[in-house]
Amino acid sequence: MKKLLKISGIILLSLFLLLLVFPFLFKGKVKEVLMEQVNNNLNAKFDFKTLDLSLISNFPNLSIRVNDLYLSGVGKFEKDTLLKMNSFKMTVNLASALKMKDIEIRSIYLDAPVINAITLADSSVNWDIMKVDTTVVETASVDSAVDSSSSSFNVKLKKLKVIDGTVIYDDRSGDMYASLEGLDYNLSGDLAMDVSTLKMNAIVNKLVFKMEDIKYLSDAKVTIDAEVNADIINSVYTIISCSGSLNEILLQMTGFVAMPNDTDMVMDLKYATTKTDFKSVLSLIPAVYMTDFQDVKASGKITLDGFVKGTYNDLLMPSVGFKLLVENGMFRYPSLPKSADNINIDIDLYYDGVQADSTTLDINKFHVEMAGNPFDFQLSVRTPETDMQISTMLKGKIDLTSILDVIPLVDTKMSGLIICDIKAMGRMSTIENEKYEDFNAGGSLGIRAFSYISKDFPQGMEIKIMEMNFTPKLVELVQFDSKIGKSDMKLKGSISNFIPYVFTDAVLKGEFLFEAGLIDLNEFMADEESESTTASAQDVPVDTVPLELIEIPKNLDFKLTSTITKMLYDNFDITNTYGIIEIRDGKMLLTNLKMDMLKGSIIMDGVYNTQDMNNPLVDFTFQIKDFDIPSSYTTFNTIQKLAPIAQNCKGSFSCNLDYVSFLDAHMMPILNSIAGKGRLASKSIEIGNSETLKKLGDALKNDKFKNLVISDLDIQFEIKEGRIYIDPPLTAKFGSNSISMGGDQGLDQTMNYKVNLSMPRTEFGALGGELVNSMMGAVAKQGVQLNVSDMINLDVIVGGTFSKPEIKLGMPDMKSTSTVIKDQVEQKVKAEVMKKVDDTKVKAKAEADRMIKIAEEQAERLRAEARIAAEQVRKESYTAADKLVKEQKNPIAKKAAEITADKIKKEGDKKASAVISEGDSKADGLVAKAKSEAAKLLK
Repeated sequence: MKKLLKISGIILLSLFLLLLVFPFLFKGKVKEVLMEQVNNNLNAKFDFKTLDLSLISNFPNLSIRVNDLYLSGVGKFEKDTLLKMNSFKMTVNLASALKMKDIEIRSIYLDAPVINAITLADSSVNWDIMKVDTTVVETASVDSAVDSSSSSFNVKLKKLKVIDGTVIYDDRSGDMYASLEGLDYNLSGDLAMDVSTLKMNAIVNKLVFKMEDIKYLSDAKVTIDAEVNADIINSVYTIISCSGSLNEILLQMTGFVAMPNDTDMVMDLKYATTKTDFKSVLSLIPAVYMTDFQDVKASGKITLDGFVKGTYNDLLMPSVGFKLLVENGMFRYPSLPKSADNINIDIDLYYDGVQADSTTLDINKFHVEMAGNPFDFQLSVRTPETDMQISTMLKGKIDLTSILDVIPLVDTKMSGLIICDIKAMGRMSTIENEKYEDFNAGGSLGIRAFSYISKDFPQGMEIKIMEMNFTPKLVELVQFDSKIGKSDMKLKGSISNFIPYVFTDAVLKGEFLFEAGLIDLNEFMADEESESTTASAQDVPVDTVPLELIEIPKNLDFKLTSTITKMLYDNFDITNTYGIIEIRDGKMLLTNLKMDMLKGSIIMDGVYNTQDMNNPLVDFTFQIKDFDIPSSYTTFNTIQKLAPIAQNCKGSFSCNLDYVSFLDAHMMPILNSIAGKGRLASKSIEIGNSETLKKLGDALKNDKFKNLVISDLDIQFEIKEGRIYIDPPLTAKFGSNSISMGGDQGLDQTMNYKVNLSMPRTEFGALGGELVNSMMGAVAKQGVQLNVSDMINLDVIVGGTFSKPEIKLGMPDMKSTSTVIKDQVEQKVKAEVMKKVDDTKVKAKAEADRMIKIAEEQAERLRAEARIAAEQVRKESYTAADKLVKEQKNPIAKKAAEITADKIKKEGDKKASAVISEGDSKADGLVAKAKSEAAKLLK
């Protein structure tokens, strides 16, 4: 017996050791298969920290655990994590795992997964990572191979569990954001069966939903408990029971969802609330506005029900019904003296997914009395697609001081009176056809003595008075007098096309006069920007503060004539601002916008264009007068890149500049895209501590260049292809001496300049004595004696970079200030030069220059013609795209047409770019060929 027990113990111990050791034998193979499957099917970056195998925890099944897993996109999404989680645990059938074929998955556990789904403005998505199957093409044998390989996994899932998950959906094309935090999800059933009963429950601790900067749900709690009959073969899922909650609102749902094919989803769902007390509706109000919810006293009844029925695919939407009825609702905080009473709401929405024009919306009643102040709103919408008919009413009187007696707004103070009485009724066609007499609309909105201050808005806001009058044609802003923090502003004008803008997203038009005594922009800067501006202007350039790219709305057409006495931004003042600002078709246009700043003045004309948010650009003309150089350098990052020598300069300058560049995501110019042409002038500039001038002074043995004052500076320059060209060479004076300079410098700080200095011989100091003395000796042999006051012309080549300049001196040329000596020297030098001149080379040089000039003129014509042709291609594609959208009346067809239109426009842009590229290529080839031929002539 003892022997039997001993043998049994040995066997059990051996089996136990085998269970421990066995997984390690296959660990490498499992990792190899996992990485192979991912790499074969996904176009993404995938990795994990460790992989564990176990036979003990779920014997006789094999447990696979992958720790610290992550999945990220490629290309434009390579910095965005699509999926990450603490661990992924999967239980599989051991026998199938040993075969490495038809692997049966029994359960899946996800620990703290984070899913981050992103849709960019161009509609590209980060989850589109499946590789295209290019193997299914020719023969049946290939097809069968694909079929067999695709069945590597055979899902017989019985359990799926998610613990503490997070799901984020960021749709930047539709300006929509949603997130689920603290997601716990359980699914149980047998997916291996043709028909199975699935049980699922889920809890979301924080649900956020935001669209177009309006937060509809904030940290809402969601629960779902459902039992579903799953016909997996036919993809029909019928709800046996389903209950859930959204905060305190309890809902039940019945119906089914079917997926008969790869494109359609058919559904017939009904829902209704099971909790009828009014307080449950209040639970949807974010906690910041509804604090101490449990202590609120409330009464009244609600009825909420609806349905979703129909087919969902790329062309169709299901029909949706929604009804909400609130009867005699009220709520009151025990700690506050007043209540909200007589809350009666009756909303009925029907969206027709087949015939969108049959959609109706009725807000039959929306009545509330806040601390005795009544407010009413009604709205009815019919035939929204063909010719929208609306009827609306807004009437009320709100004493904002009494709001604080009803709702406890922490760290908030407000007061003032809002009075509104607005009515509108008619068809949209009457507005569009300017038959305003057939559209019944009118009313007014007024604000008196409004004041608001809070923890998040400490500077506060005041509106002394605002009066708006409504007519079918115009919304007239009679007067608006306000103050935000230290900034005061007045506004008056009118808005047209208001009703089509509200109901059909048409273009809103307006024209205003804006006046301000003081605008303090520093009060509106973010915290991190404020921290940046605490440093001195010597340390932090204003335009290095990170900004976000601002998109100009395409459905606004506003004209703003502005007069601002003073603006404060960072450490400098802007005064006497006047000009016209227009917002139109995704662009901001400035016309004769003048302002005094940096001890001078500037006039700007141009456009900030965000029609293509992937390539926003600015195209401006500047007229700058007497700008202070040190202030300009510390203020503008662009000047630091274009003219770093300005850091060591004192004085002022004037400049006319035509400037074009693309912008990055922080509204900073993309330096290599800058193109411009202009002229800069200054009466006097002092340059000190310049590394370039220091090296020049060292070469000339002259300390004068350590602190140089240049007068009568006049520079004509051009910016293109990342370099600044000075042409023709500038001329200026320093003291009684003169300087000329031509060449170019790069935005990469490299220099390529040729400088000519004209100075008395005595100012060259101890220039080795060799260059000057050798020239003096040569002149003396010709019978000419030079005085100490004779002028020397010296060519200097300046290269390297601004931080590490390279100086090369040429041979000096001398001219006597004495007229007689001057003539003698000129005659002798001219005679010597003429003896050495090669007539053939002179003629060749002239012919070479002529060839290049002709080629460059032809090249410019080619480039211009290419751009005209490209603009025509782009115009035709945009016209065709807009026509396609305009012809669609059904909203679903219209949405599909918009997608197609975007593709047409992108294709047009692509073709236009190709035309320009081809034209530039031909032009460059023409010039290159001419230069090559010219080089042959000069050999």
